[in-house]
Amino acid sequence: MVFTTAVGPARQVVVEAWAYIREWAKKNHRAYKIDFELYDERCIDPEYSQVDIYVSI
Repeated sequence: MVFTTAVGPARQVVVEAWAYIREWAKKNHRAYKIDFELYDERCIDPEYSQVDIYVSI
């Protein structure tokens, strides 16, 4: 499953997204096998970034 963060400071939006994922996982199946964050061209400016977070389900 892919979660896409809001746009903003990377250090902030990633933490917020993981908080959302933890809440989401309380009601949905998550495999807890391999998770990763994709930092691509949308993260060139660390103050104006968007990150994709992949979690195993």
